[in-house]
Amino acid sequence: MRYCSTFRGLMGLLTRSRHGKGTLSGSCTDMYRCGAGLLHSAQAAGRVRPDFTAEDLFDVISAASWVRERSPAGRDGSTRMLALLLDAVVTDSSG
Repeated sequence: MRYCSTFRGLMGLLTRSRHGKGTLSGSCTDMYRCGAGLLHSAQAAGRVRPDFTAEDLFDVISAASWVRERSPAGRDGSTRMLALLLDAVVTDSSG
């Protein structure tokens, strides 16, 4: 998120490209595939809710990056937002 928010507007470009409408479409497809693979591994290990999709994952990343881009100087709202969202997604596999 720090990278996306450092380069203002990058998140919008990546979001459009993820849906095949931008100049980074091929890179975004690769990034999406890798993220989906990591998500599936986490789900197989019982660490992430089984109904959480790769689309959901990238929506969460996009939302947190959007919040960071728009946070006033000295306040990064994305950290808390991401923690709240992950609390809803991550499971306790310790039994």
